[in-house]
Amino acid sequence: MRPRLYYDTHVVKNFEIWGAEPTSIYNARQATVAADSMADRLFDYFTAHRPKGLRGAPTPGGYRRLLIDWEPDYQIVWDAARNMLPLNVSRLPILAADREHGDVLVASQPVVAAKLRTGQQIVLRASVGKVIKLWERVLDDNRL
Repeated sequence: MRPRLYYDTHVVKNFEIWGAEPTSIYNARQATVAADSMADRLFDYFTAHRPKGLRGAPTPGGYRRLLIDWEPDYQIVWDAARNMLPLNVSRLPILAADREHGDVLVASQPVVAAKLRTGQQIVLRASVGKVIKLWERVLDDNRL
């Protein structure tokens, strides 16, 4: 399957499905795995048809490290896709400015969060969204 077709039918589609049910860990994992698998698709395509697209990356892992240089959140997606980051549904606190009473903590809507090695929890959908934008740029830049 060509990279653009995989992107449209798997990466974007799984992200949309997750958007319809934003607290589904199953859908979050599917979208994350699809976004990460795009690296394998592009690596195989570039190896066979356009070696310059790899920018010197000798392996799929090397290509992923190159992607991390372009978009640091790719590391989060890669780790989550390999089940290296625990996922959970939680409400992450948001600090809101309040002129009368000082800063106030406000609970957000429930989201699928990934717990980083540092202990910090991040909204996984934001990281996957950044990686999807990265794929759009890679596909457009290479006219795929």
